[in-house]
Amino acid sequence: MSGPKEGEDILAEEALIFDPSLWIGCQKKYKDVPLHVCNALTKLRQIPKAVLSLLPSPDVPILDFISLKLPHQSAELVMVKIDKCFSPDAPQKDVQAFLRRSIPPKSFITIMENSLGQAWFDGKVSIVDPRYMGSDNRLSFWVPTYWRRMDGIIKAQQRWWEARAWLQKEGTKADLPLPLLSEHELFVSIGWNVPLAKAVTKSPGITTYTLAQFLSDRWLDQEAMELMITHLQKRLQQDPNHKKVMIASCQFFLVVEDAASRNRYDDKSISPALRNVEVRVKNGTLSYLYIPVFGNHHEIAVYVDFKAEKIGYG
Repeated sequence: MSGPKEGEDILAEEALIFDPSLWIGCQKKYKDVPLHVCNALTKLRQIPKAVLSLLPSPDVPILDFISLKLPHQSAELVMVKIDKCFSPDAPQKDVQAFLRRSIPPKSFITIMENSLGQAWFDGKVSIVDPRYMGSDNRLSFWVPTYWRRMDGIIKAQQRWWEARAWLQKEGTKADLPLPLLSEHELFVSIGWNVPLAKAVTKSPGITTYTLAQFLSDRWLDQEAMELMITHLQKRLQQDPNHKKVMIASCQFFLVVEDAASRNRYDDKSISPALRNVEVRVKNGTLSYLYIPVFGNHHEIAVYVDFKAEKIGYG
């Protein structure tokens, strides 16, 4: 008789009820814990709905988002042992007083997040922000989650502010190859972090915030590259000779690297993406392959001319 399937194991694990007496104050390490135990901590780390409602909505127009007054993020070095940042005393109830404070630097937020599980096992029920003094400084376990969320919002606001400044500067140049969007078209009519339409991207997690990268001189990250590749692939489909050319996805070079590292190219181990290229080259339906490759901190375009048997970049 076969055992339970993996999906059934997960459902059974999630159905277990967390018993604090078996885990809290039992000298256990928070490492490789069961799913129902992890879920219990996740609930403690969830930001309350009342606080979530105070965060900027993703559909706030970019221009309004830039003008919002957000908490300041401290850049100070927090020099304190992490075990001093947790308390067995109940957290304070005055949430509004906490929300008016600055948030700690990102490095400290990461340390708090990584230490929260063990502190919970050790019987701690609140965290302590070492930048402040007093008994009213005991904070709930959801606070690091709020800090992480606000850290991203502050960064997004700065990026959109820089994007607007870049657009205002570059828009005055007379030698632009293409006209730039006006400030009204972009910053007034579009939300700062809303999901992009399926017609624009294949990845559901990409939002309008990714567009801020294109209004800057920064190197583009993976999400921005995916947008560009999707756009180029759609343009290629409109070309009458598009069947002779393939523009690979951003992950294609990882498939090539994996096959090369294992030196396995047989029918069983080769990926469907590589197999598709092989079949099309052999039957003569593919002449050119363009691959985005990450190298030297940014992406470069590598091309393969199968007819001329050449590989190049640029």
